[in-house]
Amino acid sequence: MTVTAFILIASLVGLLVAADIFVDAVAELARRLDVSPIVVGLTVVAVGTSLPEVAASAAASLRGHPEIALGNVIGSNIANVGLILGLPALFVPITCHKSVVQREGFLMVFLSIGLFLIGLLHGVLDVGLGIVFLLGFGAFIVWSFKRSQEPDSEEHWEEIAEVADDALRLGSEGDGASSGDADVSIRVLSFRMLCALAVVLVSSEYLVHATVDLARSAGVSENVIAISLIAIGTSLPELSVSFAAARRRQGDILIGNVLGSNISNILLVLGVSSLISPVGMAQNSVALDLPLMLIFAFVLILFLSQPKGVNRAKGLVLLALYGIVLWRCVAISP
Repeated sequence: MTVTAFILIASLVGLLVAADIFVDAVAELARRLDVSPIVVGLTVVAVGTSLPEVAASAAASLRGHPEIALGNVIGSNIANVGLILGLPALFVPITCHKSVVQREGFLMVFLSIGLFLIGLLHGVLDVGLGIVFLLGFGAFIVWSFKRSQEPDSEEHWEEIAEVADDALRLGSEGDGASSGDADVSIRVLSFRMLCALAVVLVSSEYLVHATVDLARSAGVSENVIAISLIAIGTSLPELSVSFAAARRRQGDILIGNVLGSNISNILLVLGVSSLISPVGMAQNSVALDLPLMLIFAFVLILFLSQPKGVNRAKGLVLLALYGIVLWRCVAISP
């Protein structure tokens, strides 16, 4: 069991590091090709931070464990609200414009309710629903691009690009990483991107294998490991973006990161997973896990609708609620 736990942690670290290198290389390539900073920011924040979830969930479906994919999405969406938003709120009050709540916020709630109803009435995410989810994700990206082209939104999306750059440099030595990349050729960047992608795929494969073995050894369901350990690990890129946004006092970007990630998790991650293999929605997930995800979604909208937004007290509430979820995973789930 100790060896399995080590493999799980090592594969998770490999997945996160490789995903960060991959997104960094993609962003730098985009800049070299004179792609708009708006597009770079959108790619890194809305899509890049969901890469670990996509890789882990796709690998789970390929290995015949789609319940891990569902648990990863549910756990990540809960972690994004309870942990990724709760932690920065302890240091900086987080507020956003009402338009963010009215657009991305209600879209996230709508999709969360839709996922719950699918589980309640249909019980499985099949290929047809997977196609619908991916088409919905494509529409979401197109909608985001159209919004970015509005005259009054250019400055906002340039700030998103700056926050994305800040998040990518977390853990590096100041601007050294970015200045070093200036001397790297496009061929080297492409090779780096492909190598990082290969590590992402291999790490996600070992991550799923270790998760299954660890769940069997510990006598718990694979869903429990996915909702707790894997969900926290794959949500770390969102945490780096959130702290980068909090340092810049960019509440709209921080909240947009959380909401956009939750939307991407449902549409992109589950869409890809269900195309690979139908994702069965167990009774335990429908009765307990999905309602918990809904509760966190409603609490988030409630907090954001108030004038003070998410302050330190509400951040503590979110962290406490997330702590209860983790306790429930350990103490109650089969």
